[in-house]
Amino acid sequence: LGSSSVVGLLAGGWLLGNRIRYGRFITRYPYIVSQLGYDLRHLFDPDLSWLTVERLQRAAVYSFETYWASFGWANLGLPKTIYQALAIFCLIAVAGLALRLIGSIVRNQPDSTRSTLALFVGLLVMAWTLGAYKALRNIDGYLHGRYLLPVMPAISLLIIWGVTAWLPGRATRPAVGLIAGAFLIFAAWTIRGPIRAAYAPPTRLAQATLKPGEQLLEARFGGSAELVAYRIWPKDVKPGQAVSVTLLWQALAPMQKNYTVGIHVLGEDLVSYGEQNIYPGRGNFATTLWRPGDIFRETYWVPLKEPPPGPVPTMGRISVALFLDHGDQPHLPVTDAHGNAIGESVIFGRLRIGAKVAPTTPTSRPLGTLNGEIALVGAELGPRVFPMAGFSIPITLTWQALKHPAGDYTVFVQLLDADGRWVAGHDAPPRHGNYPTGLWQPGDVVSHTVSLSLPRSLFSGVYRLITGMYRPEDMKRLPAQDASGRQSPNGAITLRRLYIAGREHHAFIPAVTTKSGAPAEEPKPAAHRKSKRRPARRNAHSATP
Repeated sequence: LGSSSVVGLLAGGWLLGNRIRYGRFITRYPYIVSQLGYDLRHLFDPDLSWLTVERLQRAAVYSFETYWASFGWANLGLPKTIYQALAIFCLIAVAGLALRLIGSIVRNQPDSTRSTLALFVGLLVMAWTLGAYKALRNIDGYLHGRYLLPVMPAISLLIIWGVTAWLPGRATRPAVGLIAGAFLIFAAWTIRGPIRAAYAPPTRLAQATLKPGEQLLEARFGGSAELVAYRIWPKDVKPGQAVSVTLLWQALAPMQKNYTVGIHVLGEDLVSYGEQNIYPGRGNFATTLWRPGDIFRETYWVPLKEPPPGPVPTMGRISVALFLDHGDQPHLPVTDAHGNAIGESVIFGRLRIGAKVAPTTPTSRPLGTLNGEIALVGAELGPRVFPMAGFSIPITLTWQALKHPAGDYTVFVQLLDADGRWVAGHDAPPRHGNYPTGLWQPGDVVSHTVSLSLPRSLFSGVYRLITGMYRPEDMKRLPAQDASGRQSPNGAITLRRLYIAGREHHAFIPAVTTKSGAPAEEPKPAAHRKSKRRPARRNAHSATP
């Protein structure tokens, strides 16, 4: 009670001071208070779309890892095996706490076990719940372990109390000393090991020699630095994983300001699927320390967003920029190896950003296959039921990779007349080049829509719509098989036959304008015109007109 009163006084004074100075109790995330009020008002009809099992699991894992060891604003952690060992240690403590609680219940004697355990666990649950609400309700679901620091004494006591439950009473004191010593050694190891290695300045090289797997780039940033080469690994990643981007830098001229290296993994329509903004050498080799002729190699890990901000699977590319992390974030202009300006960043390489779960069996019976590599599993025409000459037909094709294609193919869609002659066509890589076939993996399902323009000179008749793929380097079509497995002529899969209304069905309606240039009013039908003549009188025997 006394501790709670002290905490209440300190927190209450801080909140009241914020209210007086800034007009609100919480300054950094003011919307949290109003959001909490909204959720409390709708407590019996809540919107829990934000509270998913996946987000809860992510918050739990991330808060556990960053509570125990997280450095450099959570951009440096420890090997997974270390976190796994800490998790086992904590599970032993939890089991020990359960053992103490069961013993207290069995003895049925009044002691402080249950009340103390309830108090400490309550503090831990309250701190985690408040932090998790903020992270899950409005942010990306990554709950930082620092939100548990106010209850660190309670966590430490619970761990010690749980671990020593497995030991005899006389071994409790030595065990506590051993645990404390082990954690001191662990803390010293993190400083001398992972932290020192991660923040060590890059090793300067004598010359820019490429390693196996590195690709020459030669992009220059404002005449001050050159990105000589790069290497991307792995070439196949999924949302939630990370991409390793190794860059070989060479300083060309002194820089008076410290620039940030901005690395993005770009997907379809140049949308950022992940980013890493960091100083060279993690701040230990800032650009103001670069000297002309310095050559060094550095690897950056770029985590991919989860969920992805765009379609997957897709092709990913790497974007690198040097910019000042303040104000309007001015960038150094980039030129290519020939001195041509290419903008504020250089985009290079390619990798596959795959879905977490990909289908491994055909989604439906194929309409045809190409070279045993790709199956056409769907073809739909757009909403225009009656195609007409001079208009376009949207056609959505759905492909599925049966195995890894041997290269980047181009899709063709053609319209043939009754004699098999070409009258219209459209050629383009799948999804406009955003996911080339050379990146497809077995099971990938890829849909894309093409627009087939029909010439205005077409005559009415039945035409045949075909599709297929060819190698752009030699224009050779892939061998095609129909739905029955028979070889299709000319490497083409027939989609359907359709009737097209030709130009003889088009009607020409001239536009009539007034002298002022405004469109004339459409004349009303005769039945609705007002007549100045009086209607003729009819008798009872008149026929109805």
